[in-house]
Amino acid sequence: MSDSTELQDFEVLLEDNFNQTQFASELIGAINNKFDTSKLDLYTPLKQVNYDIVEVDKRIDQIIKAEPLRLLEQLDKRKLGREKVGTTLKPSLDYLTASFERLQTAVLEPYEDALKLQSALGKIHQTSHLLRDALIYMHMAAQVESLPLLVEEPSRVSQLSTLFSQLRINLEQNPNLRSLQLIKKLEEGPLKEKRSSLLKYVLEKLLRYCEDNHKLKHNLPDVQKLLLTLYSLSPKDFSAALDKVALHKIQASHQALTKTITAIRTLNTVMEDVVSNGVALYLLEKTLEETPFETTTLHSEYLSRKKYSSIAANYWTQVAHAYKREFEISYRRGGPVGKSLANNAAFIKNTITESMQKGWDMDGLKEYQEALLASISILESRKKT
Repeated sequence: MSDSTELQDFEVLLEDNFNQTQFASELIGAINNKFDTSKLDLYTPLKQVNYDIVEVDKRIDQIIKAEPLRLLEQLDKRKLGREKVGTTLKPSLDYLTASFERLQTAVLEPYEDALKLQSALGKIHQTSHLLRDALIYMHMAAQVESLPLLVEEPSRVSQLSTLFSQLRINLEQNPNLRSLQLIKKLEEGPLKEKRSSLLKYVLEKLLRYCEDNHKLKHNLPDVQKLLLTLYSLSPKDFSAALDKVALHKIQASHQALTKTITAIRTLNTVMEDVVSNGVALYLLEKTLEETPFETTTLHSEYLSRKKYSSIAANYWTQVAHAYKREFEISYRRGGPVGKSLANNAAFIKNTITESMQKGWDMDGLKEYQEALLASISILESRKKT
């Protein structure tokens, strides 16, 4: 036996937490630690285990020979106990077994089959919905392909834009449609070409209206239709187009006002154009407010992505801020330009006030007029000093 105390008794082999791997490892370690060698000795531990097996067999023989009657008595008791327990519990065990088998065949197996059927039915429904949506899409796509793009017919343009809007909504609501090869071919082929042509036409016509303030003012119903058509085709291009219109008018007004700094007597004419640009954006904004789309308006849809709440107010804020910056730089620089601005302070203020009151008869007059007057406030502050 091993010199280690835990290896001297066989009782350690009968413990509940006995682990044969751990026991073998400890035995190998205990034996190899006795020798200072670089080779692992597995022969000695194996010999030790075989010796213990022989020893156990000897002890079993000794017990049998020493107390055979007691051993037989214990075996009889165990046999009687098993028979008694078996007789008592067998009916209950049989009943439980039969009940479980009935549960298995009558409930569990049908339930598992039902789950499989439900899963298959769900997939069938999904496929059915996908095919239905695909058929709807293909029907609308066929209508688009059959309609020539006749830009001289407003009703045809409106009809095509409505169909494209429905196609877009259909794809947004059913993204799995894009996985179908046929839908991909339609989207990347004839539909893409016709959508691009229609979008280009609508954009160009809308921008032509918006470039001319007089033309915009007298064609608001047509502008409204174009705005609705553009949003139906592409909300992204709709927003970009309005940004472009507003930015163009802001830059035009800013550049014109900046030029008046060195030619102050042209301010009266320029202010007419500046006010006209503001009025055009105001009318465009009102048109957006009066154009419903589903549960909201085009105005709300456009401003939902902006940090400001009014197109017209943003126009006057941007123009006044840009004018103030250029005006103050020129004034502080002095020279003939700075002197001219100082000498014409009353003219500048009166021109701005009169031009606003004459050209702006809508809401926000006081607010926008004060914003523009604030851009020349340096004249008042220098006058006081």
